[in-house]
Amino acid sequence: MIKALAVDLDDTIAMDNHEISKTDIKAIKELNNAGVKVIINSGRSEFGVKRCIEELGLMGHAHLAVNGAVILDYTKEVSSVVIKPFEKKVFNFLINKFRKEKIEFNVYRDGGLTYEFAPRLYEWNSGFHGKEYVTKGDVFKESDRCPRICVYYEDEEDVKYLRSICPKGYWSTANSHVLDYMPGGVNKWSGLEYVLNMYGIDKKDVWCMGDQESDIEMFKNCAKSFAVSNCDDLARKTADVILPRSNNENPASYLIYKYILKDEEKLKNIL
Repeated sequence: MIKALAVDLDDTIAMDNHEISKTDIKAIKELNNAGVKVIINSGRSEFGVKRCIEELGLMGHAHLAVNGAVILDYTKEVSSVVIKPFEKKVFNFLINKFRKEKIEFNVYRDGGLTYEFAPRLYEWNSGFHGKEYVTKGDVFKESDRCPRICVYYEDEEDVKYLRSICPKGYWSTANSHVLDYMPGGVNKWSGLEYVLNMYGIDKKDVWCMGDQESDIEMFKNCAKSFAVSNCDDLARKTADVILPRSNNENPASYLIYKYILKDEEKLKNIL
């Protein structure tokens, strides 16, 4: 049996209403109790990930937030560790450009997000993170610990332009009208590798599950990768297996009972 299963949240095991089904919660708890570490690896900020970790009963080991940039470990006194923040000059360059061009943006801060002018981003992020964790303020106060800047885009032309201004050595990932800028070398795989090393787990003993561009490096490096049926084109091309289930159809329990625990009786009962 594998030793770890890394799973994305939004549009993967989280349904369109941002919740995880009771069926998937039960299966994930069962897998974790069987000795397989289920590691959440999400683009959400800390608050949004922590709620799910608690609900899934997974507080006993480390997880990942902010696309692999933040390690969450509630077994330790310092529960949140930023692996690599923006360089200050790069952070300042992007923020000043967004201000000048009136581009909606927010930045990751300790546990949540800070924005200046971002009405659509505020509405979009409040559903994931909780309104109390998406606050207006001076973003320059967050520069020392910021590993991600998010911007809102309207269409593919916007995406093309926003990618073009991404500083050398940094990278971007786009989904659902939001594009993230991240430091080079920081992604869901680099964060997952960090956590696996904490527990002495080799990547050959790790499977993963996701749905979009930000999951690609994780897909490439884990022993086996699964994408939900509602995945984007990049995930569809990269994943080893495309599950016959969308994020609204209990995909985690399907994967767990069919491929890991191999429990045909429970598999038949999944709606």
